Amino acid sequence: MSARENILNRLRQAEKSAQEHTLPHVHDQELYRDFPEESPEVMLDLFARRLVALQGEFYAAASELEAAEKLLHILSSAGDGPVAVQEHTLLHSVVEHNTGLRNRLVFEQNFPEDAREFAAFEAGITTADWLIARSGSILLRTNRAGGRRLSVLPPLHVVIATTGQLVPSLEQGLDRIRAQEADWSYMTLITGPSRTADIEKILVLGAHGPKRLAVIVIEQN
Repeated sequence: MSARENILNRLRQAEKSAQEHTLPHVHDQELYRDFPEESPEVMLDLFARRLVALQGEFYAAASELEAAEKLLHILSSAGDGPVAVQEHTLLHSVVEHNTGLRNRLVFEQNFPEDAREFAAFEAGITTADWLIARSGSILLRTNRAGGRRLSVLPPLHVVIATTGQLVPSLEQGLDRIRAQEADWSYMTLITGPSRTADIEKILVLGAHGPKRLAVIVIEQN
């Protein structure tokens, strides 16, 4: 048997083996043993713990007024520069509860076209599509992110969402997005602040995106 025939036979055997192999259901694997219940309390607690473990910042708010106070506190540590905000009814509503926020905020309709001007923003504020309890992640599409750059370029990304946006897993979040019709060009999954350990295995935050990620979740009755 020639070397070529030997290689082809091995490829055929590998293909046959792959077809015969049955993968277990994902929730039966060790990775999914902590699959959360779907109650808002359980999901919120798990989301908060996972986010903080990833060096994100979590803030619970009982109302939009309290969310505005927490947002002002977060931004007070982000320098004195302007803050970019996505156009969204929830974000407008939160901002209206605190006049101390308004002077610094630039909403989406007034964003500069020039990238260098956009780079001057100290923080970017968005809402989210879904909050993934199991991993402490934010699922975000461009139509809820103020475009492609708002959640990426500023050194601080603040997400304001409600408990109604919590889902147990990425699987459920993707299922709900498939059921929606919306104009969007890409989707991203944000799990903690940007990080890398490529150089000498030393963890560095803010390497490819925001150095800080803060999430405010408003209790929804």
